[in-house]
Amino acid sequence: MKELLIEKQQEDEDLNLSGKLDITIDELMQLDYQINEVTDEEGNITSYRIKFAKTAPKSILEKVKGKDDNNEVEFEPWELFDAYYPEEQFEAIVSNKHYYQRFLDAVESANKLNAVDFGDDGLSVILKRQTYISIIAALEAFLSETFVNLTNDNPGYFRKFVETFHDFKDRKVELKQIFSEYDKIRETGKIAMLEVIYHNLPKVSGMYEATFGIQFPEYKDIYQCVLVRHDLVHRNGKTKDGKAVTIDTAAVDDVIEKATDFANKIAALLDL
Repeated sequence: MKELLIEKQQEDEDLNLSGKLDITIDELMQLDYQINEVTDEEGNITSYRIKFAKTAPKSILEKVKGKDDNNEVEFEPWELFDAYYPEEQFEAIVSNKHYYQRFLDAVESANKLNAVDFGDDGLSVILKRQTYISIIAALEAFLSETFVNLTNDNPGYFRKFVETFHDFKDRKVELKQIFSEYDKIRETGKIAMLEVIYHNLPKVSGMYEATFGIQFPEYKDIYQCVLVRHDLVHRNGKTKDGKAVTIDTAAVDDVIEKATDFANKIAALLDL
């Protein structure tokens, strides 16, 4: 069910993006583009910039709404990813209480995939890349499902989250709105938790520490792996400087080890 919801979410995000760009979904599928995060000094995402390849069909590029001279379009975070179903997604997360075991199962599967030898360099490259990406995705799912489940199930944690969440800091509420805001505080909290990008470890570390009262594990090493995943997903395996990222058996072993060690530390701190 969760996989179907994720697939549906991706379809809706593509449809949402095509609408904001004022092109059809078929035209969007013909464009080669990257979605890059723009962050502040604290690692918080302030916007997304969509970069279109110069090789994209000019007839379609000319239709793109808001495109600048660098073939880029910038969106606020909530503009780009607002076409999903929060209630269904939230229910899918809180219905799974075995999120730590799911992560360990994903690691076991990744180890098996990493041991596969196709005897074909092209297929091996694809497999290694996808396995690497899957580990970061599994860690991100573990972080999000752990946070959402624990915060949803514990009123004290939920209150701490609302009181300390960075994105709520500058939110103004008039006195006459207090009761209406209070009545929907659960829904507001749900949506806020779902909108967080959980591989943004600088932000997530602050959430975990403020909400659960723990010392978040050192994440420098695993965050480097997150950045590699970003190169693989958004830059087709190249760094910002255009250098190819090599993902081999050793690289996959490395990310598995670092992600597992990191998740184990989180699990120990929260007694999962």
